[in-house]
Amino acid sequence: MVQLPKAAQQPREGTKLVIDVTRGSDPTELNSAIEKVAKYLNIYAGAGAKPAKAQISAVFHGEATSAVLNADAYATKFKTKGNPNLELLHQLHEAGVDLYVCGQTFISNGSKPEEVAVYVDTAVSALTAVVNLQADGYSYVPLGK
Repeated sequence: MVQLPKAAQQPREGTKLVIDVTRGSDPTELNSAIEKVAKYLNIYAGAGAKPAKAQISAVFHGEATSAVLNADAYATKFKTKGNPNLELLHQLHEAGVDLYVCGQTFISNGSKPEEVAVYVDTAVSALTAVVNLQADGYSYVPLGK
């Protein structure tokens, strides 16, 4: 991140973001939407005049649900050597980002609840997660195609 301490708009402490991740990717590469979530985290962690405490949640649905498959399930589904998204997802989790996957899309795509990476929570639906988080004061940030 490039720090811009004199920029007119600075990250505000107490910000709450719900990032709606629907973008899929080449199964052999890191999903660029997950990189974008990390970028948003980094903006609040120090790209402004000072770090701002923020709460960030990411909700995966649509084509993005496969990004949160555990390594074995991902390898089986895509014939790869694992899931290239897991390392960054784990780092986001460790940094305090709450990660959710749409249970409806996940299961309708042929996956099983036990195939979700251990640091991602399954929501009944993306709709439920987004609406609940917005009711809790989170601002909606779509990350589609």
